[in-house]
Amino acid sequence: MDESLKHVILAVHDHSKKHIGPFKREYNKLGASFTSLANSFELDNGLQSQRLTMALQHTGKTYTEIGDLYAIQPREDLYPLEDSMREYTGMLACFPDMISFHKHTLSTEREYQKSQEDGKIDGLDAEQVRRRADVISYSMMAEMNHFHQERVKDYKDMMQKYLQEQIKFYETITNKLQENLAMYGDINT
Repeated sequence: MDESLKHVILAVHDHSKKHIGPFKREYNKLGASFTSLANSFELDNGLQSQRLTMALQHTGKTYTEIGDLYAIQPREDLYPLEDSMREYTGMLACFPDMISFHKHTLSTEREYQKSQEDGKIDGLDAEQVRRRADVISYSMMAEMNHFHQERVKDYKDMMQKYLQEQIKFYETITNKLQENLAMYGDINT
């Protein structure tokens, strides 16, 4: 899980950078080119030509706004997703130490068991070590079980929030494009 998580974090981080840089820049360039085209049509004063010019100007403005939406979108979905995943990276970093401690405890229990069998220690000492090892083992299992339960809940919530924000983002873009498309319906040819 640790490697998969690192891979997702890297992908999310890179995608965030693209939103702020290249995606915004490309949509702004597209918007500027439509605006430039509209400006070249301004000399024709016919009613339909003026409507076309206004629609093209609005298209340019729409694509510039879409570029701006791309630039601010990571704050709504990608950054929170990345932050939550980084928290899990920190939690996962503790597991090797916990597992190592558990292995050491089991090893110590085996040593005491062998020492008891060899007659080096009495049964009472070995039983106390066994009970302590059981407490550590049960605690470790409970902690692992709790972690997995919380992981399911957290990732469900995390992904739902991310996808809800993505849907809102693309619905906003779709609405802007539909509004712009309607302007071309007003042009009679």
